[in-house]
Amino acid sequence: MGVDRLIGLERNLLTGTEDIPFGLKVGHTWHEIGVIFHVVEAFGIRGFVELGVHEGGLAALMVARTFYRHDFHYLGVELDAGVVRTELKDMLAVANPQAAQVIYGDVFSDSVKQDVQAFMARVGRQCLLYCDDGDKPRELREYAPLIRPNDSGIKTTGDILMVHDFWDGQREPQDLFGYGSTLDFPRAEVLPADVKQFAPMAWSKAVPSWLAETRIAAYFREGG
Repeated sequence: MGVDRLIGLERNLLTGTEDIPFGLKVGHTWHEIGVIFHVVEAFGIRGFVELGVHEGGLAALMVARTFYRHDFHYLGVELDAGVVRTELKDMLAVANPQAAQVIYGDVFSDSVKQDVQAFMARVGRQCLLYCDDGDKPRELREYAPLIRPNDSGIKTTGDILMVHDFWDGQREPQDLFGYGSTLDFPRAEVLPADVKQFAPMAWSKAVPSWLAETRIAAYFREGG
């Protein structure tokens, strides 16, 4: 194997964009994929909304989960249908359309927001809304109002708002040495200033110990 090929493989490993695990690119590290599913399982997530499907690597994993967990539902949103891999579209074609669906449109359009809100209303509380499209700070601002609060003192009754490509200036994500500082790619797209809206008392950080070695931030809305 040539040096250039080895360098290419190392770059893919470091950026978490290798063809895994269904042969579709996933823009997450292995650790991040595990953490996402850990949160889904540990918090009894019934509906997963992904803003920014891209090729569909993470979406394929979520759609596969709907085949085995009939209490789990997935909704993906992607602007460009042409970028979504045929393999994901084939999976969706045989999935229960009430359980797994990708819609195409601008995440900031009123129609898409209405579709997301309708999905969350149909599934019920304990949805996870994951911001991973092209303008994550704006996604956080505009979708935060859809997050329903926990019952007072109970962390597993409301929704979770999560965002990818976050850096707080201190984290060291696994497999991404220099992320946020010396690493050119991938770059941090969400910084502490972008999450100031999630003030204590109204919001609380979700499972920070699990997220410490990822690029993910997560928030609950506190109940009354």
